[in-house]
Amino acid sequence: MYLFSRHAQLDTGDIRGSMAWAIEQTGRVNRLCDLEVSLSTQVFSPGLGTIVWSATAESLADLARANETLMASDEYIAGVDEGARFLRPPTDDAVLELLHVPEDAGGEFEYASGVRAVLAGGEAARGIAMGVEIAQTAQRITGRPTVFGTAVAGTYGGVGWVTTYSSIEELEEARAALAGHADWLELLDSKAGGLYAEVPEVTTQRVYRRIA
Repeated sequence: MYLFSRHAQLDTGDIRGSMAWAIEQTGRVNRLCDLEVSLSTQVFSPGLGTIVWSATAESLADLARANETLMASDEYIAGVDEGARFLRPPTDDAVLELLHVPEDAGGEFEYASGVRAVLAGGEAARGIAMGVEIAQTAQRITGRPTVFGTAVAGTYGGVGWVTTYSSIEELEEARAALAGHADWLELLDSKAGGLYAEVPEVTTQRVYRRIA
């Protein structure tokens, strides 16, 4: 399974108009192709005004077919052209190949948190195994489904975790549960140490709120 995301930054000057366009374009995509696409905006995070379209697919071929369908649609292209005045370049795509997907992942959500990191040189096998353990431990402590995967493109060795929440209160409770749990702190400080590149620019954390 794959998790696709498209990140774009809204330009300033017409916030309501740009959000209305983004929501309309999301509905258009969902009518035209077989993917179930959601729209979120970054909150409490760098990149003010960033919006994210995301969807899961069983294969890269499914993503490619969806893209071909959209690119052949005059309605979709007209929507893209209309949105050009609302967006600040560049627009970036990302795809994670999901290696750990809990049974309760993929339901409705209001908030999500995403963490990206890069495997340290020579630690691919252990880093990927630890990535799964981190996701499992986070879910055991917080009760919230956490997926883990490796990046299909972008920075080589990229990995990522995504956790979803039904409310902002649930996100806050999960953060508090992790911060005060000895198993979590030991996992990050001792077991995971040295498995991921210690470079601030490539280790990032973002919070998203779903709007469509």
